Amino acid sequence: ADSFGFPKNYFGLDAKYTPFYGKMSWMNKKIIPFEHYFTAGLGNTTVSTGGSGATFHVGTGQNFALSKRFAVNWDFSMMAYSAKSTDGTVQSFNDLMLTVGMSFFYPEATYR
Repeated sequence: ADSFGFPKNYFGLDAKYTPFYGKMSWMNKKIIPFEHYFTAGLGNTTVSTGGSGATFHVGTGQNFALSKRFAVNWDFSMMAYSAKSTDGTVQSFNDLMLTVGMSFFYPEATYR
């Protein structure tokens, strides 16, 4: 695994734009609100080779509110950065990530 570098961590700040919001029926028993969003931002990625680089991040995803207190979500992101590779030269990298997660709202949402 030491023959290639990989991202160790990413710190950044993103802007989030939510142009789509809707509701769908689940088995004709429950209404589930959802939103589709886009993100863009800048940050810094540290790689396993010891280097780090300024990072441009873009992504898209959805949140599905299963209750006023709980939601599940997915996010697909692309991060582009330049950092030191295993041979010591600075190279450009593009990382694609698919994440799945959960959100807990406190205090619980009153608008759902």
